[in-house]
Amino acid sequence: MKQKFDLLPLLLSFHLTVFVGLSFSAVTDLSVEFRKGKTFITWTEDADSTKTYNLYRSDEPITGLSGLSPIVNLPCNTGWDPRHRVRLNIIDLGPQLSDSTGLFVYTPRVDETAYYAITVVTAEGVEDTLLTSGVNTISSPISEEYWPNPWGVIKSESTSWDHTFKLIFWMDYFDWPHKQNLYYDYVGVNINRNIPVGQPAPLMIGLHGWGPYTWNTSGDTLLDTLYPPSFGTNNMVQLTPQDNYYPERNSAWWYGVSNHYGDSTALDGSHPVRAGDTIVDYVAQRIVRCIRWVMADSRFQVDTNRVYLTGVSMGGGGTLTIGWHYPDIFAAISPAIARVIYSSSAFSARYGTREMALTARNGKDVYDWQSIPWLSLNCRTTEFPPIVNMNGSKDGLHPMCQHTLLYQTMTETKRGIWAEWRNVDHVSSGYGAVVPGGYSRFVKNELYPAFSNGTNDDNYGEINPLTNYSDDYATNPVGLSYDSAGIMNGYIDWTSKLHDMGLENDDIVDNEDSISITLKSDSSNTTVDITPRRVQNFPVVPGTTYKWESIDVLTGNSVASGTVLPDPYNLITIENFSISRTGNRLIITYDSLATRLSSAHAVNNNIMLSISPNPFNPATTITIHIPDHMFTKLQVYDVNGKPVKSLFAGITRNGNHSVHWDGRDNDGKTAGNGLYIIKLSAGDKVFAAKAVLMR
Repeated sequence: MKQKFDLLPLLLSFHLTVFVGLSFSAVTDLSVEFRKGKTFITWTEDADSTKTYNLYRSDEPITGLSGLSPIVNLPCNTGWDPRHRVRLNIIDLGPQLSDSTGLFVYTPRVDETAYYAITVVTAEGVEDTLLTSGVNTISSPISEEYWPNPWGVIKSESTSWDHTFKLIFWMDYFDWPHKQNLYYDYVGVNINRNIPVGQPAPLMIGLHGWGPYTWNTSGDTLLDTLYPPSFGTNNMVQLTPQDNYYPERNSAWWYGVSNHYGDSTALDGSHPVRAGDTIVDYVAQRIVRCIRWVMADSRFQVDTNRVYLTGVSMGGGGTLTIGWHYPDIFAAISPAIARVIYSSSAFSARYGTREMALTARNGKDVYDWQSIPWLSLNCRTTEFPPIVNMNGSKDGLHPMCQHTLLYQTMTETKRGIWAEWRNVDHVSSGYGAVVPGGYSRFVKNELYPAFSNGTNDDNYGEINPLTNYSDDYATNPVGLSYDSAGIMNGYIDWTSKLHDMGLENDDIVDNEDSISITLKSDSSNTTVDITPRRVQNFPVVPGTTYKWESIDVLTGNSVASGTVLPDPYNLITIENFSISRTGNRLIITYDSLATRLSSAHAVNNNIMLSISPNPFNPATTITIHIPDHMFTKLQVYDVNGKPVKSLFAGITRNGNHSVHWDGRDNDGKTAGNGLYIIKLSAGDKVFAAKAVLMR
């Protein structure tokens, strides 16, 4: 008689053995929330620290993993910051994440809805694909938005000194070389207690010098010492970021590293650059994103026209590069003992050798892109913030020749610079105000006079040719001669919105009819070339003749006059203008036949032309108002008067009309950065307005 064999107990035993051997424990408590440009994803991790987590994202409900790939595989303990040894928080002033909570912060790049799911993976690489709605997959979509400037989270606040906040800011994980560095960091913001609530205040960003900062730190209380108030007790908002990106070299010099940083490691622990790498300004991007967040967040009450950047030594170099790579943000920048030229002899480990010809993300040679003299000469139509500079003529680290090149090119390009150099080495103290009223006198939306070729400037030396960048300028060239100490333009003062010289009727004027600037000199027999910069309202049209006049403030008499044409870069410069100790008023007017032009709009005889947004990227809308039926033509010109794009020509009915310009020319090619003139011909009238394309 045959014995019956029951397979069921054996099969149950086999399945139990398999699942116990794999030791799965499904991830739980998946939570997804979008806030202010970021999607915060948290979950409860498994107790086994060797396991990792696959995160999935889809535009459809995730009920199974067939056809899906994880957007990222994450280790355990992602809610923990190993550098500062603290738990993160994802809600303003909210609790820290628990020890068992994992975290990923996603940065949407478009407006869309998304579903998320997460699974656990064993150390052997086996994934638990079981999905349970409300446990490790969400059943309702999350509405996500693209924010050009996302916000972060306030970690903590203190009122022990003034009102100090510690912020956490996340970059886009997928645009970040995170193999060696985390995609988030901290920044400190201090609001001086003397600022009335609700009153906008200037924002001051300070960049520290070279050295190790946060890599060997421990303890939550350390965050209280990382970001102390650093600018005294002036009525301002202060932001103090950290450059701790490049641990084996202490810093990234406020710029960035190779896009392949961390892919390979040398024996000395460094991450050498390779042929074809792109040197990306990761650190600068992070700082700028934080700045834009603080500017936009009403809790910090920032006057967005008064944002200033300053720094010492390495921070001075970062002040120059960040200030000029992101010129739309800053009213003025003030570097001290800064590096001006990034020599390959000192920076080949970061940027490669000159022969490797590595580029920044915009395709420019990285050494050129880091050079302020190069930017000044090669980006002539860009309105960079004025520079208030201090350096030592005996500086062996950042030698005088680099500053000579800076002063020469700023003069050549008629840009705003005020400078003092002292007969010292790499020392940042002991300098004067450099510019009368200090660099916080500048306002981003106010005209200021740029001075060049002043007769009372001290000798800062001369380097020829200016366009020779084959020399790294790591040391002073043989034969370079200059005064051991001196100033540039600091002896000339003028009245502006925030700095009154106390003279009668000396307010600065910038309207559709004229420019008026009252100036005086601390030195005798001062003559200087004056170029109005950041003109807001006065029409500057290529090929138009302008009149200028000098009025003696003491007597009210006209002492000089003349005419001037805009240069090829659409700048008006009054050469050899004499300024007395008692003051002279410069008045510039346009010819009566000149085209009426304003920075954003033109209105006359009930005809209106406006542009918004302006500046724009990549497109803008031109709105016109026509009072009667008439023939109209709308065209775009560059600053040299060359036609770029014909937008419309034909009979227009009365009323408002809008025309879209996509930033392309008549051939469909993308127009470059810079200033453009939108010209409206309506009947026998001609109007124009300036538009700035800033990609």
